[in-house]
Amino acid sequence: VNVKDYGAVGDGVTDDTAAIQAAINAASQEGQEVSMPAGVYSFSRLYCYYDVTDNPGFFQKTNGSGIRIRGEGMMGRRDWYNDTYTQSGTTLVSTATTGNCLNLGSGSQNLVWMELSNLSVIGATTGRLVNADYLGLGNTLASLFIGNNMAAGGVGLYVREVWGSTFKDIEIIGNKSFNNASPAWGAGSMGVWFEESSGGSCEFYNVTASFFDDSFILGRAYDGLAPVGRNFKLIYCQSQYSNRGLTVKYGITHSQVADFWGEGNALYDMKFSESCENILVTNGTVTSTAGTIQANIIIGEPVGTGANEEKADYITLDNVQFNHCHVEAIKKYPAAKSTLVQRCSFKYNGGIGVMLDTAEKAEISLVDNNYYPVTAASDFPLSRRVQDSGSLGTYRCHKLDFMRQNNINTDWDMSTWRRCPETLNIDSLSAPRTVTLPSVRTSIENQKVSIAKVYGANTVTIDSGTGFVIAPALTQTVVLTAQGSSYDIRPSAPNQFEWVAK
Repeated sequence: VNVKDYGAVGDGVTDDTAAIQAAINAASQEGQEVSMPAGVYSFSRLYCYYDVTDNPGFFQKTNGSGIRIRGEGMMGRRDWYNDTYTQSGTTLVSTATTGNCLNLGSGSQNLVWMELSNLSVIGATTGRLVNADYLGLGNTLASLFIGNNMAAGGVGLYVREVWGSTFKDIEIIGNKSFNNASPAWGAGSMGVWFEESSGGSCEFYNVTASFFDDSFILGRAYDGLAPVGRNFKLIYCQSQYSNRGLTVKYGITHSQVADFWGEGNALYDMKFSESCENILVTNGTVTSTAGTIQANIIIGEPVGTGANEEKADYITLDNVQFNHCHVEAIKKYPAAKSTLVQRCSFKYNGGIGVMLDTAEKAEISLVDNNYYPVTAASDFPLSRRVQDSGSLGTYRCHKLDFMRQNNINTDWDMSTWRRCPETLNIDSLSAPRTVTLPSVRTSIENQKVSIAKVYGANTVTIDSGTGFVIAPALTQTVVLTAQGSSYDIRPSAPNQFEWVAK
């Protein structure tokens, strides 16, 4: 079904809404393909479902299925910037400034096995430019350019109630006059908004969102209903030059973010909050260029008054690279449980590696991470730090493991903590280092240093602080010089250690 057979012109001037809608409705009778030759098609709103008022000509059945809309190529961001639409395949330009423009599905009719591909959709609406609502099963949106130009509150791609669908090779831009050096965006604008209600097993592959207030939002605000969004994958996706990068919220569980790239975002690259859980982040790179960034990754930030609105449980960061962090690479709030940071690298940074904010249940495990200093000034001045906003009597870090940390070139000051890590390994490489243990020991904490390793002819000073005795026969400060060998410090009895050569 060719839209030009139904009267579409594609000159960028003629209103082609009625012609395109007629072609879509004709194709819906048999689940056919709508062909859109290269050109610029002006339209107001289009509907790919039956509605008694908005689109009575669509085949009226419970589940519309198999309809495909294909163009002849998408344009790039430079084409959009320079208004060279006619040289860039098939482009749909919406004239609507409010409401939803290209509507794929609705609450009353789930489309299944629907496809939208090889075209550009642009506009400046405060609503949703591409509205994929209630798509059902097995849908594909691929090879698209979506541009919602500086619309306050506007959404480039809205997705809800989708199962087993794919979103692939999509670029979404929120500001036509984009400038990487000083990005701008419409207040409340979003690149991708997956407002989970009942969906899962969807994949976003090679999707880029830039110049938005929020690049990606997965999930919804916490409402107490059972979360059912599971098995989502974001693979090779990018958030660039936006206010906020990827936000994962309530309703998203057992999902994966792989090879994510965050660059130039103002507040954060990734945030997990409002009771999302079981999220694995692997092989990504986050590079902050704004000096006011809160943190590259935020875990469990309070966003409301309810206790569940600050949770983010079982978040794992595996083999993620943090570059040029200005304030904190990772900021974890107390309500989040069981955070694991492993095999990550921190390079060219001027801020804090890991910040644990305030108080109770600050559970985090750091395993096999690497810190790469370039100069003394560029390494973390406080690579591992717990910020205690309360008193020592209220602060309690239940679990904090530093295991196999590499390239530690700064001292460790744990004097304000109430509990040592369960396992503490020290690889001292370039100069003498001092480890200051908590200054207060309480009977409920059972503090101990289980293992400390020293390599090379360096000196590690273990400082117990006041009120804590490492071993009865030793003073407050214990010094071990390795003299070219590797030694373990092991507890041989309560409050005693033995030095064992490897």
